[in-house]
Amino acid sequence: MAYGAYGRGTVEPGDRPAVVVVDYQKAFTTDGIGMGGSELIERGVVNTARLLRAARAAGVPVFQFIVSFGEAEGGLGLWGRKVPALGKIVPGSPWVEVDERLWDPSDSLLVKKWPSVFAGTPLAALLTSQRIDTVIVTGCTTSGCVRASIVDAFSNGFLTLVPEDAVGDQEQGPHDASLLDCQRRYAEVTTTDACIAYLG
Repeated sequence: MAYGAYGRGTVEPGDRPAVVVVDYQKAFTTDGIGMGGSELIERGVVNTARLLRAARAAGVPVFQFIVSFGEAEGGLGLWGRKVPALGKIVPGSPWVEVDERLWDPSDSLLVKKWPSVFAGTPLAALLTSQRIDTVIVTGCTTSGCVRASIVDAFSNGFLTLVPEDAVGDQEQGPHDASLLDCQRRYAEVTTTDACIAYLG
């Protein structure tokens, strides 16, 4: 839906895509530490698994991201003030593990500390070195790290697709509102099936 001059155009994907998976790790895909396991996140994992099978079959790079907060790496930082439960996500714990339904040894695994997958990571350089022009963003949570990653993908000059049914949040309201705003400004919100067709 458009309002004013926003949301009038569409993002047409380019010729060299990559898939970026944001934080589909056990801390958020299960309810083990009280931060995950919602129906929207479960739906997102199931659809991301379908998308990743298609990406790997097509030779499209997959970048998996996790958050991890070891003391040797600076600990929680500012996160500790807002979301202290993140302190349980430390190296060696099960909560840093990518959900087994999504992981493949051919994927690239990167660790982040901040909401966006671009903040403090080599992702932009890695994508540029492979001449990637389009990123498909999946993961959780839609209103947090996914949204931040979408905005930064746009800011770094990448065409951005977001399959609505492959990202997830704790509640429907923040999920819908965030995707509506991203569709109006930064990305093309689409479906897993449409992304699979594009990769094919």
